[in-house]
Amino acid sequence: MRTFYIFNINPVVAKLYLNNEFVLYDILYEIYKMDKKDVVLGFKFFKQFVSRINKNELNMFLYNNLKNNMTYMKTLDKHFINDKLSKENTTLDIHNSHIYLKSNMELPKFLFILSKYKNNFFVCDFNSNDYFWINGIIKTIK
Repeated sequence: MRTFYIFNINPVVAKLYLNNEFVLYDILYEIYKMDKKDVVLGFKFFKQFVSRINKNELNMFLYNNLKNNMTYMKTLDKHFINDKLSKENTTLDIHNSHIYLKSNMELPKFLFILSKYKNNFFVCDFNSNDYFWINGIIKTIK
């Protein structure tokens, strides 16, 4: 099971770290594992790197792209793919600060859909020390 955190990186920061993904990942990882007592400092630091996600717009985008797919379900800000044929079981939860994606697949279908969206999405799997720009991984696979 993989757990991805997807961040909408500020456009200025995205240009700086486009070819330096490890540094961006390291910064986000340090914020992720930051002690609870430093949450205010971490949040201020986080806001400098990450742009707010327009939840309504992204929810509509995902719904419009997947509404005819029988394996897709949606409830509020949560989206599900439960595909018995490909054995994919994926949950995507949209927050203002990030997208939380949990899947039994290495590359869930949601990543391909999100690659068509207009933001600078940077994907981190802190448990596996894996990170990538969502557009970069999709271009590599095609």
